Amino acid sequence: MHRGNDLRSDTDLHRAHNRAIFPASMFLITLSLLNPRPLHAAPNPLRTTRPQKEIVTFRAAPLRDGAVTFSLGFTLGTHEGKASAARAEVAAELAPFSVRGGFIEVPIASLSSDDAKRDCHTREALGLDYAKSDFPGSHVCEDGKLPSEGKNAVAFPTIRFDIASVTAPDAAGNAVARGKWTIHGVTRESTPIPITITPLLGKKAAFRVHGSASLSLKEYGIAVKNFLLISVSDSVMVNFDLIFEEK
Repeated sequence: MHRGNDLRSDTDLHRAHNRAIFPASMFLITLSLLNPRPLHAAPNPLRTTRPQKEIVTFRAAPLRDGAVTFSLGFTLGTHEGKASAARAEVAAELAPFSVRGGFIEVPIASLSSDDAKRDCHTREALGLDYAKSDFPGSHVCEDGKLPSEGKNAVAFPTIRFDIASVTAPDAAGNAVARGKWTIHGVTRESTPIPITITPLLGKKAAFRVHGSASLSLKEYGIAVKNFLLISVSDSVMVNFDLIFEEK
């Protein structure tokens, strides 16, 4: 009889222990759901099956509308436009996340604004070899197009940024990119470009990069013909918001 009382006492103690532990466990689980670990704190925030020390190549997804835009001031306001196409790749190590190199390339034929004539003049300024063409002495656009061959055909079809280095992102994803721009056949070191890198959740490793860069037309030997008393600024602002996915 005494032993039975001991067994019931042990059982009662076990049940009491469970009743005490269960609410505490649920509290901890609930707390963890309400306060998930931030992506940037994870040792490998990019989802991939590859070894973390392996260098992985990421390719830019097709451009969303407004993913690459530009603005150029002029006497009466600001010209704004966008790119409809771009090609970009980045090589990165995942743990810790470290960009090893890459490039972004935009065809000048993909640049557009709300004025077809102005778009052709943009391609004149960016794409023609002034040593051979009639521009900038005179405009060579006809019906919003440049000749497909000859001295007034496009000689420099792309704008390219080659990535030399990217600093390690801080807790908020902020980093600084450095590299070289090649525009109008001229290659120059860029000023540091502030960017933000955001890991994206999905089936493949992916991240988003957005930032802005200011470029000087004169530094790349780009001439823009004035119209009467209307002139344009020397500074062009380029904004980008790209998504890179594991190849």
